[in-house]
Amino acid sequence: MKAESLIESIRSNTLEELVLSRGGAVFRSPRKDEFVCSLVDAIACNTSIKSAVLSDFVMGRDSFVGILKAVSKLPNLEKLGLYASHNVVIPVHIIVDILSAATVGSGKQAPASELKRQQLFSSPCSRSSASKLKHLNVINGLGFRSQDEIDALSHALKNHPTLIEVGLLDLDCVSDREDSNSNDKEEEQDNMIGHNSEHRPSHRQQHHHAVVVAKRQAQRLSLDPLFHALSTINNLETVDITLSTRFMSNMKRLSNSCITGLFGRGDRRNDNNSKSNNSSSNLLDVSLWHVRLDDGHLRAALPAIQSHPTLKFLSLRSNPNITQNAWRSDFLKMLEHNYVLVSVYTDMACSKFDKQLSTLLKLNQIGRGTLMQDGIEAGVSDDDAPATTTSRDDWIGFLDRISHDVDSVYYLLRTDPVKVLFAVD
Repeated sequence: MKAESLIESIRSNTLEELVLSRGGAVFRSPRKDEFVCSLVDAIACNTSIKSAVLSDFVMGRDSFVGILKAVSKLPNLEKLGLYASHNVVIPVHIIVDILSAATVGSGKQAPASELKRQQLFSSPCSRSSASKLKHLNVINGLGFRSQDEIDALSHALKNHPTLIEVGLLDLDCVSDREDSNSNDKEEEQDNMIGHNSEHRPSHRQQHHHAVVVAKRQAQRLSLDPLFHALSTINNLETVDITLSTRFMSNMKRLSNSCITGLFGRGDRRNDNNSKSNNSSSNLLDVSLWHVRLDDGHLRAALPAIQSHPTLKFLSLRSNPNITQNAWRSDFLKMLEHNYVLVSVYTDMACSKFDKQLSTLLKLNQIGRGTLMQDGIEAGVSDDDAPATTTSRDDWIGFLDRISHDVDSVYYLLRTDPVKVLFAVD
């Protein structure tokens, strides 16, 4: 679409999807600045755009940020995709503005600390309309300068009424160059002290080493507020988070509770007395790459994952601190009692593990849960046994579908031989 046609369609409120990720010739032309200004003015008056996809690869940093600010004011925006290069830092306050619109005018008074963060990180022209955003995907470019920025984004995400997908890929941390150079010098000196084996460090050097370690620890960022916020979004179906190498080296270890909370939203599905909003979880797909998960995280989350009623896709790759023993022992043991997961990605490079994992997931895909939970209608003789909808024909059909897979048949015989033999009797 030509530049003039694009602007005209935006002004006439006939355009529902704005895509500025290809066709970069417009932004490289001598009239680029004029086009960007006209585009920003047109977007500011638009009420029809529901989806916006922006990439700085075709427009440059200044144009990208300027257009993003205009897009953030769209009243009917439902889907936002941002693809930034490593040369662009997306202002956190713009994302906060887009998300925070849902809480404006809600009648609930935020804590004083949160009000202060909103004043610091919200632009002066924030909207007063309710946010309709359903899909938020940011690939590269979102860098946090301080813990306050993480807290502000977390507060904007908390209890968001419409979000169903959140993708934050290659999250980064951004620091001033002077601070960075200072930290580099201190770290270099600290490494010299730590690796000097010729003589014992003096008391002064040991004190310096302790100060550097304490300072480095204090400056690390925590993503706990972000994960806790995600666990409060009732309609959320997809979570995809990846951290940059720099962020991983400057972050505090995630608490077990924030990971458990993300999956734990479905852990009360049989608790009729629970008043928590977590009981209505719709979570389907979780991908957490490069977030420094370890055995403690995995084992703490397994009970919630096992009983989660909707989670089908799980990817925890690039977390090398999760050991093979945790995957092989704890995770597989959990999966034997989980009938919902159909796709799991791990870092395990073990043929035996892969075979067992593949068998369980394949059985889940063809309905293992219905059979194992319901039993066989004709075979239930206990008066106290729950009602079942699974008949002998269902079991026969199920066994017929897996008859070519010896591993699957062996698994069923090993776990519940009475039901299998009754079905084929």
